[in-house]
Parts: sequence; C-alpha cells; structure tokens
Amino acid sequence: MKKFNQKKRYKKPVDLTTGKYTTILNVAKIKKKILSEKKINVSIKPSKSSDTVQKDKRNLPDRFFLRFWKPKYSLEQGIVEIIKYYI
Repeated sequence: MKKFNQKKRYKKPVDLTTGKYTTILNVAKIKKKILSEKKINVSIKPSKSSDTVQKDKRNLPDRFFLRFWKPKYSLEQGIVEIIKYYI
C-alpha cells in the first residue's frame, strides 16, 4: 500500500481481495468449523440457486492492485480474528 500512493490516482473503488474465488457456502463451512470448536452449534442451509453476481467478469480481482497489496491473513484466519473480537 505504501507504493500504491506513488502511482497515478486510482479511479475505481478499491476492493481488497486475495484474488482467490470462494463460495458463500465455503465461508459458512469455515465459520461453522471455528464456532463448533467453541461449542457453538451452527446449521448451514445452502440455497438451491447459484450465485451469478460473484462470477460476473466485472467482479474479477484487479491484478494491477494486487501488485501493491497482499493480504495479511488468509480468509480462515480473518474469520477467526473477527469471531475472537466479537466473542
């Protein structure tokens, strides 16, 4: 991010991403695993419909931006940190 400010003004909104696609169902499974370790029972009810918004080409990660920013945490580590904060 320090180098990012040296480049021309970025005109698009900046969405932080690892550049790796994951499903909402996968995020739910990660949360369930973490919460079950804390003795909190969570049930997952997957939708029958498919998500077309995330798979839209306009939502692909910007490779230019990924040259200047790398995530500090994996998705699972980030979810763990959020859960720890709220518990």
